[in-house]
Formats: sequence, structure tokens, C-alpha cells
Amino acid sequence: MADYLDDLVEVSPNQLERACMEFRKKPESTFFPKIGELLAIINPAPQYPDIPPRRLPTFRSAPALTGPKPKLRSVAQVLRDTGHFAAADRWEIGRK
Repeated sequence: MADYLDDLVEVSPNQLERACMEFRKKPESTFFPKIGELLAIINPAPQYPDIPPRRLPTFRSAPALTGPKPKLRSVAQVLRDTGHFAAADRWEIGRK
């Protein structure tokens, strides 16, 4: 119950009372209200107007990179270079 009340600490008693009354008016409300249900009544989510779909411009690929290619290392090699030898061994065993 303490967690329940902690979640409602920023809600005024009047707001909470109105939210409980609104909750009881719903025919599908048969159990004690959850915090999220009460907070949704107190602070309803904003209603956004229907926005028609729009066409996004076609993506044009970026030009290929030029210059020297970086030297790639395996995961096991990076682990060894950073001193994680056992993890590198486990990585290699798992990859076989």
C-alpha cells in the first residue's frame, strides 16, 4: 500500500476522488483501480489529430568512402589486447 500511495503523492485529494468516481462509472471496472488507470484519468494522454501519411524522399546512398581501410580485428583479438584472455578463449570456443 505504501508503494501505491508513493505513486500518488503528487495528486491532490480532489483529483484522486474525481478519478475514482470516473473509474467506478465504467462498466468494465470491477476491481480496485490500478495506479496507471487513475493517473490516465487524471492526466489523459494528448489526442493528436489524424495526420495523413506523407511520402518521404527516396534515400540516395552516400558516395563510397575513399582512403585507407581500417584494419579490422576479431572480437577475440580485442579481448586479448585489453587483457581479457579467458574471455577471448571462451569467445573462440563458442564460435567454432
